Amino acid sequence: MSEAMNITNIDAPPGTNELILARLDVSPSKTVKPPMIATSPVAFECRLLRSLSFNSDQAVLFGEVLTANVSDHLVIDAARGVIDTPRLDLFGAMHAARWYWSTGLLALQSGQWHVRLVPPVAGSF
Repeated sequence: MSEAMNITNIDAPPGTNELILARLDVSPSKTVKPPMIATSPVAFECRLLRSLSFNSDQAVLFGEVLTANVSDHLVIDAARGVIDTPRLDLFGAMHAARWYWSTGLLALQSGQWHVRLVPPVAGSF
């Protein structure tokens, strides 16, 4: 999953379907129009509240979580909303290529479009 995240973090040209590029399958969301990434153990469905743009390619988005989808194997106590967070093995992209956060060791190559060697595969989902 981390490699797919890295691929979707590249500076791809406008109009590029990064889900296809990263070979990610999707499934319908419950409360919002965009689909969820099917293999993600956690997916938040959100409503955009505000967007603050700083220049043509930088913005901060503020949203409200409408639905939190969590795989059953990660739920310790559904009634209290307790999730086995250490089992998540969290990682995430921060603000640009080569900037990542992880709860463990995570080594990824640069996510830049001009160094991408594998062309997108059509119809992967």
